[in-house]
Amino acid sequence: MQLTENKAQVLEQCLNAVDTHNLDPIPSLYSPSAQIDAPGAELRGTDQILAWYGVFVRAFPDIKHEVHGTVQEADTCVLQARATGTHTGPLASPAGDIPPTGKPFVLDYVNVARFADGQITSETYYWDNQSFLSQLGLA
Repeated sequence: MQLTENKAQVLEQCLNAVDTHNLDPIPSLYSPSAQIDAPGAELRGTDQILAWYGVFVRAFPDIKHEVHGTVQEADTCVLQARATGTHTGPLASPAGDIPPTGKPFVLDYVNVARFADGQITSETYYWDNQSFLSQLGLA
């Protein structure tokens, strides 16, 4: 896969991979030592990152992302987006799988991503996890 210098486009490729349930491109979009910090998750390396994306595909098969805006500067891209879906599959958690609640969610979030050599090296996600879990009936 050809890596692009357009950082927003790389992030949108990640979202498209999740939305289409084709996670094959994910490892090539990240550096091997990439890390993600998100509410409830600290991921290191592409194996953990790929598994994390899989959690969302499995728990929310109808997940969709809508990008509201991006800002790029030097090695950083900030993406503002909305994810929507319905909890119809098991949701992996540290305590084990949470059965589907059948409830929909709307999650607005911000992702601050850093890049080197056209690949994502780190991401920090910001969202209201309490609101997310409440919408699913889990908080």
